[in-house]
Amino acid sequence: MANILLATGCVFVVYAAISFLFGGVAGSIVALLAGAVLVWDVLLYKTGRFKLLFKFSVCATILMYAFLAGMIIFISCAARNTAEYDEDAAVILGAGIRGDAVSPMLAARLDAAADYLKKNPKAVAVVSGGRGSWESISEALSMQRYLTDKGIPQDRILLEDKSANTYQNLKYSKKILDAYFDRPYTVVCITSRSHLYRARRIGRKLDMPMRGLPAKIPFYLWPSVYFRETLALPNSVLRF
Repeated sequence: MANILLATGCVFVVYAAISFLFGGVAGSIVALLAGAVLVWDVLLYKTGRFKLLFKFSVCATILMYAFLAGMIIFISCAARNTAEYDEDAAVILGAGIRGDAVSPMLAARLDAAADYLKKNPKAVAVVSGGRGSWESISEALSMQRYLTDKGIPQDRILLEDKSANTYQNLKYSKKILDAYFDRPYTVVCITSRSHLYRARRIGRKLDMPMRGLPAKIPFYLWPSVYFRETLALPNSVLRF
């Protein structure tokens, strides 16, 4: 059993290094922590010493994994598709680009958005995402180009290119939509399944209730993005 736990811990550590390149920093940190505590527990066990510390460490590990599992189950269950395909606007949240090309995560969101916009031709879209220091253009501009390549007319796409996080995505998108419509309007938020609950919660805090349309997540990013949300959601609850 100890060898299995050690191997599992090492897998988490290696995955953390890989996901740092493809899935982002926050998810990599949690994956690294999850693997490191397993390795630590096994090393304590194999020494046969520090028995009290070993017991405490095992209890802490169980609590940490229970928290991670509970958060992942909650986030997954809360990400229901509530789109009715008659909304006035769709807000598509950014997820990073590489140079001027969208990331696999963002491509999945945009594919879901393109499908939605074709089914609901009256809706306008807000593509939301600023320009990071490592990016050659804003996420919003890259997202607009991707959608137009998918056949969505450019005049249906509104750019929000100043935001740096989810709260700003939605705050600035609301300002754009408030200015665009001269009447009450309905909104659907299109983002990754792991991200949808937090985004909709922030939307309610900003007085912009949204329906939700979850986008698929590339399978190799599942651990990273869900680990990331186990950090981001509690932080969001405390801040907003």
